[in-house]
Amino acid sequence: MTQKVTQLSNVAFGGDWSENLLEQFETTTVLKVLREAVETCQEEDPRGQSLLDAIEHLKSSIDKGEDLANGLLKALDKADPVQHQKEALRYLELIERHSGGRYR
Repeated sequence: MTQKVTQLSNVAFGGDWSENLLEQFETTTVLKVLREAVETCQEEDPRGQSLLDAIEHLKSSIDKGEDLANGLLKALDKADPVQHQKEALRYLELIERHSGGRYR
């Protein structure tokens, strides 16, 4: 994700075009990483660097992002795999709702 962000930030033409493209890419990437983490959390621990990067971006990008990100991480700490997936899915839905459409 960082490489693409760096590439897109170097675009110096098109006014808002490059900024909108960068925001759309970041949003799509963050949501994809969060969804994958929730989908696979019963079988494996998804808390790798990609998820941590997505969480950091989320914290600074939406209202209540810090609380939602911390809730998602706390859900992944639950001992019962079924329960932590259920709770993580709830947080993913909250993230989508609180993002004002940014993370949908």
